[in-house]
Amino acid sequence: FGQTKKISNSTIKKEEATIVNTQIVVLSESENKVNESNNARAAVESFKSISEDNILEGKKINKKVNFESYNIGTDINKVSCEEAYNFISLPGRDLLQEHKQIQKIDVLEREVPKELQEGYISIGKSIKKGIATEAYMSDDKNLGNLGLTVLGPQGAGKTTYFKRYAKNVIEKEEGLIVLDYIKNCDLANSIQEVVPKERLIELDLSNPKNLQSFSFNELKINSNEPFEILECANLKTQQTISLINAINDTGDPLSPRMRRFLSAACNIVYIHDNKSLKDIIRCLEDYKVRNGYIKLIPTNLKVMLEDEVSCLKELDEVDKKTSEVTGTRDSKIEHILDRVNLLREDLKLKYMFNIDSSNNINFVKCMDEGKVILIKMPEAKFNSKYVKNILVTFFISKIWLSCQVRGAYQDKPLRNHIILDEIFQAPTSETILEDILVQARKFQLKFVFSAHYLSQIETIRESLKASGSSYMLFSGTDKKNFKELEDELDPYQLEDLLNLKEYNSLNLIRVKNGYSSFITNLKE
Repeated sequence: FGQTKKISNSTIKKEEATIVNTQIVVLSESENKVNESNNARAAVESFKSISEDNILEGKKINKKVNFESYNIGTDINKVSCEEAYNFISLPGRDLLQEHKQIQKIDVLEREVPKELQEGYISIGKSIKKGIATEAYMSDDKNLGNLGLTVLGPQGAGKTTYFKRYAKNVIEKEEGLIVLDYIKNCDLANSIQEVVPKERLIELDLSNPKNLQSFSFNELKINSNEPFEILECANLKTQQTISLINAINDTGDPLSPRMRRFLSAACNIVYIHDNKSLKDIIRCLEDYKVRNGYIKLIPTNLKVMLEDEVSCLKELDEVDKKTSEVTGTRDSKIEHILDRVNLLREDLKLKYMFNIDSSNNINFVKCMDEGKVILIKMPEAKFNSKYVKNILVTFFISKIWLSCQVRGAYQDKPLRNHIILDEIFQAPTSETILEDILVQARKFQLKFVFSAHYLSQIETIRESLKASGSSYMLFSGTDKKNFKELEDELDPYQLEDLLNLKEYNSLNLIRVKNGYSSFITNLKE
């Protein structure tokens, strides 16, 4: 009996493997017939070995081959998928870039995580293998309040997207605040189109009737307890200092000495309700007003405020002969007064400084009711950088104070969203946002920023990352933005961003276990 040849492992494996009918043709053409033949033989040799004792043997054919047909008319080889892997591979990115004629998907397609396939704030449709999946921002109780940063050039579709964002928020019956100081307030006007009249509060500050007093009227004293009264006054003091810091051309804060006098006046004046910035400045400027506030300090607060009283008495100008107070030593508070004088130079700011708070909206009430507040500052009417800086800082201070008030009496206040476009135009507000961003989540406040590139918002850039902000990089965005987020965007590469089609976005969205990156189409 002859010896039976042992079946190879590859052949045994084929019994259970997926088998693919395969036709391989090596085509070679050259003006030099020797080169034509040698090139073909070299290619045949490279295909020869596929696994163990299995080989592909070349056979010369003389007939023409239609290589675009399903069956090209040559012998069929039956190979397993594992064997086919040895001679078939998809071209890499470099080859695809070199040979533009190869039909391909220009960007990497990735699946949207399950947790982002449900929600209410749409971030567009993601396509994978021809299947479209709607993607949403996370609505998780811990992640839903984390911020969003939208990056893209002018004309990339940011305004259109924010209009959709606003519509999603309105349908969810949550609150929305928009501060618009760009050009003709196109963003706020666009959003206004989708806001029901009963939900809308429009503050067009170019109309004198809508101007608000520089007062933090949202915070009321509702207790006779000394500590709670002083705590209320101190909260208003902090916001007032931020406001005064905003009143200058250089962006520099008050010196510690100036801050000390301002803080003392605020803590004494704000133990009374319905007081504004004007009352604080009158206390500093006018010795009679100052003395009146000192006399009004209740007995149970005098010990706690004795340092503030002592500080304010340093401002008294005393007659050496009679020992009577005759005026105020303005030199001690000159830098505070310089800023207030700068504020008074602008007609609208002067008006806001002088009016009382009876016309002010109550942000606490509006946020509790889920109102849509559109604060408009048309650039033609508010073209001064320092005026814009003061107003944006003032309103952000009021909003943040309102969040703290809401958090004090509600376990889970209604979520509110605030959209800020090109916040770098208000540098002092960026400084206070640096601290606010890492706390906002606890107070159900979701910040949405828009910029051309991250370096425009340098002051809050690290706070955005630390607070878990998501990012949307619209088509046409600067490649610097990709470099900033390169590690988190992996496996996407810069070419994916550069190849984004119009109205597409490369997204980096916060999820439970970190970040997820994928591309969406933003067209509705």
